[in-house]
Amino acid sequence: MSKFDPKRFKVANPDALGEKEKQLWVKLEPLVQDLFNELKAAGKIESVFVPADMALLDPTLRKLDEFSIVHNVFIHLSDSESDFKEFLATNSKFGFTKVNIVSTYIIAAITVAVLSTELFKLLLLFMTKKIDPRVANFSRTMAQEAPKAWKNLGPFVDFPFRNALSHGTYAIVNKKIRLFENAKLETLETDGKMEEMKLSDFMMRIKDQNVLYQVLVNVIAEKAEKGFFQLS
Repeated sequence: MSKFDPKRFKVANPDALGEKEKQLWVKLEPLVQDLFNELKAAGKIESVFVPADMALLDPTLRKLDEFSIVHNVFIHLSDSESDFKEFLATNSKFGFTKVNIVSTYIIAAITVAVLSTELFKLLLLFMTKKIDPRVANFSRTMAQEAPKAWKNLGPFVDFPFRNALSHGTYAIVNKKIRLFENAKLETLETDGKMEEMKLSDFMMRIKDQNVLYQVLVNVIAEKAEKGFFQLS
């Protein structure tokens, strides 16, 4: 067994975020802190970790960084029209077109969005003990084990977005991304509003989930430095 080592985590720099992301970070950080504190008070936070499990955690989390790099490469192709044209001219012989470059970005974006939500759940459950470790039951588990904190934090975990992307219940309609409720392709509605968004809004929704994940990583690293996960 070994104590938790915060140096394993790639900690985000909140100062590098945009203004909207910074505001979201400020909202989320105390809510994540509250969740950990409630779980700790209930004796549900792990204090020691098996080295073999920690070794598996590293590549499990690292894939989000790897997909994020691909996502960022393709999203920044649109920063400069001349750079985009040069990329297209250079790589057209390998089958790249304007259409499949956009498709490649969307593929990477969907992967980053789903992984941000899923790894948030996985990492949080990894840090716990004596509770259901199944990621599929995460929301139900948190509502049961930390009801006070989860009531405030839960709405920031974008389950409708994640579910639509992972289940394939979405489509690009009239240059907007539309989310569906079910296989009958009934448009998903949230608070009476149809879930249909421009690409820019889609990108911001992905960022929101990634900020949530990065806040969790930073809170864990901070608490680890303070001995939160160590044996008393």
